Amino acid sequence: MDIAAPVQLRGECHLLGRLRARFSERDVESAYRAWRAERSVPFARVGMLASIVGWAIFAVASVLIGPDLKHLALPVIAVVSVPMIAMVLASAYLDRWHLWVERAAALANAASGTAAILILWYGGRVDGGGHFADIGTGTAVVFVFYGCTILRLPPGLAAAAITPYVALQELFVVQAYAAEPSRAVAFTALLLVAVVSGLLLSVALERSWRNAFQQERLIDAQREVIDRERERAERLLHSILPRDVAHELKVRPGTLAEAHDDVTVLFADLSDFTPLAARLTPTEVVELLNEVFSRFDACCEALGVEKIKTIGDAYMAVAGVPQPRADHAEACAELALAMRTIVRDVGERRGLPLTFRVGMHCGPVIAGVIGTSKFAYDLWGDTVNTAARMESHGLPGEIQVTDELAQRLRASGYALRDRGIVEVKGKGPLRAWLLDGRTPDAVPAELTSASDADAR
Repeated sequence: MDIAAPVQLRGECHLLGRLRARFSERDVESAYRAWRAERSVPFARVGMLASIVGWAIFAVASVLIGPDLKHLALPVIAVVSVPMIAMVLASAYLDRWHLWVERAAALANAASGTAAILILWYGGRVDGGGHFADIGTGTAVVFVFYGCTILRLPPGLAAAAITPYVALQELFVVQAYAAEPSRAVAFTALLLVAVVSGLLLSVALERSWRNAFQQERLIDAQREVIDRERERAERLLHSILPRDVAHELKVRPGTLAEAHDDVTVLFADLSDFTPLAARLTPTEVVELLNEVFSRFDACCEALGVEKIKTIGDAYMAVAGVPQPRADHAEACAELALAMRTIVRDVGERRGLPLTFRVGMHCGPVIAGVIGTSKFAYDLWGDTVNTAARMESHGLPGEIQVTDELAQRLRASGYALRDRGIVEVKGKGPLRAWLLDGRTPDAVPAELTSASDADAR
């Protein structure tokens, strides 16, 4: 997936022209509500604390306004409103109640506003109503903006929370100013403006909540795409370079080269493959090589041998690089024996006369990464050249090794045949040995048979 392309999210949000915004898909809407409820908790905490402070001020004002009002105000504040608000505040600190905090805050706002208007209505009935009707309208306006902004109630809950006390206050105004219609209209207009403004603010805040939710979803989706692309790049890099080398190259860019004193290098090549390929179609050639080399790769993975490269129908691997290991000779011997089994199996199944040659040698090498746009991990040194000569001067179907490597393998219980002196181009006469196999008790316990791993 192209990370530069825009990430498409399910569940478009319908905001314009509707008081109650919703996402088009139910699961997205549910996720949004849970997301919003969790983020509404801080506003509920602040709002409930503000409510308690407001009621404390209201209690003091009730005492100062007149003795008749405090007889109703103080019991309602002490027994109903403040305990309810305190319960909502406590629930805002309990994780399992987060989903209900908004609803509880809306209920507390509705109950508190209604209680405040009832208290003022009682006071208005005592002294004639005009003075307390003015205070009640101001109180209703405060509760409208408190519910819509400080509590950050969504439009639906905000409308449900403010309707009871706004309607009650309007009845109070009509009753108190029955003889003064102009004042009743003025206070009614004030309440109407407060309600419309509060709900518009609630809608605007709801829009911002939903936009923030969409942005967070978009960021999470883009992060997932980036993580997938990074993992894909890591896999591609590790398919080209050994894992340790790839990590070192990312940490320390530039020329990367190391000397390894004791490794075993293996070259394998399908014998007489060129005339065989001429009889096959291009697709059959590629399928054949892919099957053989893929099974070679699996053996390398099982044995901890590092595949270096393929060139045409030739395969190169090394044991002891990039991490040194004491049993590098045995690991390459196991790989060579597994290769022989694989080639024989593929040839018999496809009905093709497949044979191969393998050459191996042990000694020091230089390993490093070359290239800037296309990296390649490769080996250099006389050990590499000698192993390649063992393969090119080998016999079809045989595993040819140098005298140095033969001594190591013989000490580990491998069976070898002396081929004698071989005239090697660029090296002169060298004594060569042919690896036949091993006995089961000759393999170190920590070394798994590649042919067994391939069969599994």
